Amino acid sequence: MAENKSGVPDKNDNVTAYCRQCGKKLQYHGQARIEGGNTGVFSCTNRNCSQYTKKKYNTQVDFKK
Repeated sequence: MAENKSGVPDKNDNVTAYCRQCGKKLQYHGQARIEGGNTGVFSCTNRNCSQYTKKKYNTQVDFKK
Protein backbone atom coordinates (compact mmCIF):
# COMPACT_ATOMS: atom_id res chain seq x y z
CA MET A 1 0.00 0.00 0.00
CA ALA A 2 1.40 3.39 -0.96
CA GLU A 3 1.85 5.92 1.82
CA ASN A 4 -0.36 8.97 1.54
CA LYS A 5 1.12 12.04 3.24
CA SER A 6 -0.92 14.76 1.55
CA GLY A 7 -4.48 13.67 2.23
CA VAL A 8 -4.96 13.15 -1.53
CA PRO A 9 -6.08 9.71 -2.77
CA ASP A 10 -3.17 7.60 -3.92
CA LYS A 11 -3.30 5.24 -6.89
CA ASN A 12 -5.32 2.76 -4.78
CA ASP A 13 -7.79 5.52 -3.77
CA ASN A 14 -6.74 5.22 -0.11
CA VAL A 15 -7.51 7.95 2.39
CA THR A 16 -5.56 9.20 5.41
CA ALA A 17 -6.86 9.54 8.99
CA TYR A 18 -6.21 12.73 10.96
CA CYS A 19 -6.54 13.63 14.64
CA ARG A 20 -9.62 15.70 15.48
CA GLN A 21 -7.73 17.38 18.33
CA CYS A 22 -4.55 18.62 16.60
CA GLY A 23 -5.06 17.76 12.91
CA LYS A 24 -1.92 15.62 12.56
CA LYS A 25 -1.77 12.38 10.60
CA LEU A 26 -2.61 9.30 12.66
CA GLN A 27 -0.66 6.07 12.82
CA TYR A 28 -2.65 3.02 11.70
CA HIS A 29 -2.34 -0.05 13.93
CA GLY A 30 -4.76 -2.47 12.27
CA GLN A 31 -8.35 -3.65 12.52
CA ALA A 32 -10.44 -4.34 15.61
CA ARG A 33 -13.89 -5.80 16.17
CA ILE A 34 -15.90 -3.25 18.16
CA GLU A 35 -19.63 -3.58 18.96
CA GLY A 36 -20.21 -6.19 16.27
CA GLY A 37 -18.39 -4.36 13.47
CA ASN A 38 -14.87 -3.95 12.13
CA THR A 39 -13.06 -0.66 12.64
CA GLY A 40 -9.59 0.73 12.12
CA VAL A 41 -7.38 1.41 15.14
CA PHE A 42 -5.32 4.62 15.08
CA SER A 43 -3.22 6.76 17.42
CA CYS A 44 -1.96 10.34 17.21
CA THR A 45 1.74 10.84 16.43
CA ASN A 46 1.95 14.39 17.84
CA ARG A 47 3.70 14.26 21.24
CA ASN A 48 2.17 17.63 22.20
CA CYS A 49 -1.42 16.46 21.61
CA SER A 50 -3.62 15.46 24.54
CA GLN A 51 -4.68 12.43 22.46
CA TYR A 52 -1.09 11.19 21.89
CA THR A 53 -0.94 7.35 22.01
CA LYS A 54 -4.65 7.01 22.90
CA LYS A 55 -6.48 4.47 20.73
CA LYS A 56 -8.95 6.00 18.29
CA TYR A 57 -11.43 4.23 16.03
CA ASN A 58 -13.07 5.14 12.69
CA THR A 59 -15.84 7.20 14.30
CA GLN A 60 -13.30 9.22 16.34
CA VAL A 61 -11.03 10.41 13.52
CA ASP A 62 -11.29 12.59 10.41
CA PHE A 63 -10.65 11.01 7.02
CA LYS A 64 -9.43 13.03 4.04
CA LYS A 65 -8.85 11.95 0.46
